[in-house]
Amino acid sequence: MKNSEGMLEGIRVIEVGTVHTVPVVAAMLGDLGAEVIKVEQPEAGDPLRGVISSRGKSLILPGNRQALFEDFNRNKKGITLNLKHKKGREIIYRLVNKSDVFLTNLLSRRRQQFGLEYETLVQHNSRLIYGVGTGFGLRGPEADFPSFENTLYAKSGLMTSAGEPGEPTDIPPGIGDRIGAVYLAYAVLAALLHRERSGKGQLVTSSIFGGLVSHMTPLFMMGLLTGQEVTRVKRGKANPLFTTHRCKDDTWVNLHCFPEASLWPAFCKVLDVTYLENDPRFATVQERAKRWEELHSIVDPIFLTRMGEEWEKLFRQDKVPTSVVNQCSDVFSSPQALANQHIIEYDHPVLGRVKVVGFPIQLSETPLTLRLPAPELGQNTEEVLNEICGYSAEEIEKLKDEKVI
Repeated sequence: MKNSEGMLEGIRVIEVGTVHTVPVVAAMLGDLGAEVIKVEQPEAGDPLRGVISSRGKSLILPGNRQALFEDFNRNKKGITLNLKHKKGREIIYRLVNKSDVFLTNLLSRRRQQFGLEYETLVQHNSRLIYGVGTGFGLRGPEADFPSFENTLYAKSGLMTSAGEPGEPTDIPPGIGDRIGAVYLAYAVLAALLHRERSGKGQLVTSSIFGGLVSHMTPLFMMGLLTGQEVTRVKRGKANPLFTTHRCKDDTWVNLHCFPEASLWPAFCKVLDVTYLENDPRFATVQERAKRWEELHSIVDPIFLTRMGEEWEKLFRQDKVPTSVVNQCSDVFSSPQALANQHIIEYDHPVLGRVKVVGFPIQLSETPLTLRLPAPELGQNTEEVLNEICGYSAEEIEKLKDEKVI
C-alpha cells in the first residue's frame, strides 16, 4: 500500500535562491514531500518573475503568471523578507532554528551582507544542512565570479564537443542549471541520511561547472587516459550505424547499433542491402571505419525512401536501438512520457487544467506529488511568521510598517 505522505514529509526547507539551480533543488525536495519556504525580497522578488521572454517566445501566462517560474517554484510557500534589515535577518534565524535544510545560490559577498554564512546559521541550528549552489564552485580563482550556465557551457568544453565541427554549438537553456540542481539535491539527501545516523548537520555544495564536467565523463576520460583531444565529427564522416539519417518526410531517425558487430547484419537487412554484409569493404568494424563516407553514399539515399516512423518501426523489429528525432512538442503527448509521469496533467488554481513537466523518478511507496503552484510574491508571509516563527498579528503589522516584510 502506497504511503500518502512523501518521502521527505516533516522536513522543512528554507530557500534564499534566485532564477534556476537552487529554486529547482527546493522544488525537487518539495516534490518529495518536504515543506519548502521560498524567501524573496519585498517588491522585486526573484528576478525570474520579471523575465518576459526566452528565445523570442513569451513566458507570460494568464493572471500575470510566468511559465518558468511556475515550474521552478512549485510545491512552495512564499514569503518576503528585507534581508538588509536587522529584523529581517532575525526572522531568518528563527526559521532556520525550526528547519532542516537551508538552500542558497547567493554569492559569498551577498551571504555575508545578509548574515547568511554557514558559520552564522549553524549557531542557530547545529543540525542544519546548508546547501550552496554555485557556478564555479566554492574554491579556486573563479569561485566568487558571477556566472550563468552559458558561461559554464563555454568553460566546460561542452560548446566545442556538441554538434558538428565549426562554430561553438548553442546549448539549450536549462540543461546546465538542472544538472547543478540534481547534484545539489543528491548532496542534500546524502547529508540528511548522515544526520539521521550521526545527529550532525553539514555544509554541502555543487556547481554547474562540476556537474557539466561529471556529465561529460566519457569524453574527459578518453582525453585524460589516452592523451587525445576529443574532436567533433561531421555527420557525413561519422559511422552510419551511430548517427542520424534524413527520411522521406524530412524528419530524421537516429541509430545506435551497439554492439556494432552483432547489429551490422540487422542494419543491412532493414535497409535491404544484405549484399553489403560480407562485402570486403564493409564486412568488419575496422574496414567500415576506413570507408564511412562511402557507406553513407550508399545508405543515405535509401533512408530517403521511407518516413521516419517507418524506419523506427522496422529497425526496432530487429532490436536496433532507434528513435525518430522529435521536436520538444512531440514529447508533450508522448505515450512513453505520459506513462512514466514525465509529463503530467495538473489542476492549476489560475491556469486551469494544464500539462506540465512531471517527475524524472518514481518511488513505489512514497510517490512524488505536485501539490502547490508557485506562490505569488509574499503569499504566505503572515502564515509562516505566525505559525512557524510565533509572531503575533500585531507584531506582523509592525513588521509591515517597518518594511521588514
